[in-house]
Formats: sequence, C-alpha cells, structure tokens
Amino acid sequence: MCFEYKTQIDLHSLGLTALQVIAEMLPMPPDPLDPAMLQGSAIREICTLRLAWENYWLTVSPLHTRLIDTFHNGGSWDALKTDCLEDGIHDTVAQRLTDLRCALLELCDACRQAPEEAGIGNMADLFSTLLLLISNGDGTE
Repeated sequence: MCFEYKTQIDLHSLGLTALQVIAEMLPMPPDPLDPAMLQGSAIREICTLRLAWENYWLTVSPLHTRLIDTFHNGGSWDALKTDCLEDGIHDTVAQRLTDLRCALLELCDACRQAPEEAGIGNMADLFSTLLLLISNGDGTE
C-alpha cells in the first residue's frame, strides 16, 4: 500500500473521479427480477457497475466525512486510525474497489462482445483505461 500511495495516488484519484462521473450518469438499475433486465449482457453489466459504484460510495463517503471532520476540528488522528483498524476499513474499501474492478472488467468484455450495430465496442477502451487507473490495493497490478 505504501508504494501505491507514494506512486499511484494521483492516477487512482483520477480514475475514481472519472468513474464517478460515468457511474452517476448511468441509469439506476431496474428491478433485477424484471425479465427485461435479463436482455443484453451490456445492460446487465452497466447495472452491475452502477450498483458497485453505489456500494463503494456508501462505504467511503462516511469515512471521508470523518477524515475531513478530524482535520478541520482538530480531532484525534490516533482515534481515527484505531477505529479504522478495528472496523477493518482497509479490507472493506479494498473489497469495494475489487467489486468495482470486476464490474469494469465484465462491462469491458460485454462491450467488446456486443454486436457492432450496438455502437458500444469502443467503450471497452474507456473501461480498460479505468482498470489501469483504479487499484484495489493488493499490489498485483
């Protein structure tokens, strides 16, 4: 993690910012039990990405709020670190990032496999680029 923090944080932040813009522009997924939802792999994967983004955002937003509050109000950094360690925040965030990466990979594949007339094949390059930028912190990328 230290290497990634020192060398990759700007790329990671850029990737997450771009993903936020893309994900929040996607439509909210319909009812997953709706038969129409089962049509088209790309539609399923778009919904999966949107849900993965929502899960990530719901996890990191309170953490960010607490971090900013600690910074602005002179809170205890030691208490914040201890709470994060006790709550397993590192593992939780890493799992949310892994889920995002899996959703991006699946969407990338779905775009590549879509019929040419769908006009989404070139979107695979965008999702591949985001995969290069966004790490889950396991150090294997």
